[in-house]
Amino acid sequence: MMRNQRGFALLAVFWLVLLLSILALGYASSTRLRAQAALNQVQIVQRYYDDSAAFARGYQAYTTYLANRPLFVRRQLEEPSPAQRLGLWYPRFEPYLASMVSARVQIRYASGRFDVNKLKAATWNAILTCCGVERESERSAIINSVLDWCDSDNAHHAQGAENDYYHHLKPEYNCKNAPIEVLEELLLVKGITAELYYGNLNWQPVAEPVAADDEDEAASPPQPYHFNRDEQHPGLIHFLSVYGAEAKLDINSAAPQALLLIEDITAEQIAAIVARRSQEAITKLADLSEILDTDQFVLLKRYFTVISAPRYLVVAVSAAGAKNSPLLWQQRVFDLNEKQDKNL
Repeated sequence: MMRNQRGFALLAVFWLVLLLSILALGYASSTRLRAQAALNQVQIVQRYYDDSAAFARGYQAYTTYLANRPLFVRRQLEEPSPAQRLGLWYPRFEPYLASMVSARVQIRYASGRFDVNKLKAATWNAILTCCGVERESERSAIINSVLDWCDSDNAHHAQGAENDYYHHLKPEYNCKNAPIEVLEELLLVKGITAELYYGNLNWQPVAEPVAADDEDEAASPPQPYHFNRDEQHPGLIHFLSVYGAEAKLDINSAAPQALLLIEDITAEQIAAIVARRSQEAITKLADLSEILDTDQFVLLKRYFTVISAPRYLVVAVSAAGAKNSPLLWQQRVFDLNEKQDKNL
């Protein structure tokens, strides 16, 4: 009888210890999860305020550039040596590094990309060719599908798509029949895949820009880009915007990928153009005539210009050291005529 009682007591103690262990493990896990959630919230708030500071830094840098632009134009006369640089952040595609918030800050004109709602068929063809769509019939189908998406009627363009096509998809949705308001809408259009939209061109700067010790001084420019064109291509996102230019791109604000519109341009020539505008804003296309041959320079003038009176300014922010993916950049668009932040 005593032996049975001792066995029962040991069994009860065992179950009690097991129950307490489970409760302690659950409490420890819950505490750890709450601590991690609190840490995540702190990081989110820190990132928000860092990004807000970086946006403010970029827009402040642009207003400083505007106020000093006459001096900026004459900087070759004002600066007898590189040590006396003015240190202005001017609009260009290549980002600056804001050391105080550890972020890359890009200030560029929205006219560095084409307005997707006002694009002519010939330019669409050139862009789609750069993006790897080699067959003319496929390019025509994509262009007409975009036209069907944007127009206000239900009439089909040749090889285009209206509701009868989109209603057979899973999930189904309607053809918008209105202008594109957000560029990502293109991913809903017949024939436009994620690869066509984003591209598969592994195009990264060789090195990060280095911030100057004094925040009022300009960061050093990034190193030239490198890429492998074998079976790789840029995406529509490198050429298009809803706030973009109607006819020609700003040469300083255009993505390096957009320079592929110049037929037979080499990686070395693109790197030379990027290096030129990283050191000094390009003020006239003739400055690039020594980099390109005659036929290439004709194409440069067909697709590019120097914008002097832009409508929209883009300030984009990404964490320093992050990959140079378009998905990792946040941007705000400022209407320079209305001084309004589009908060995009």
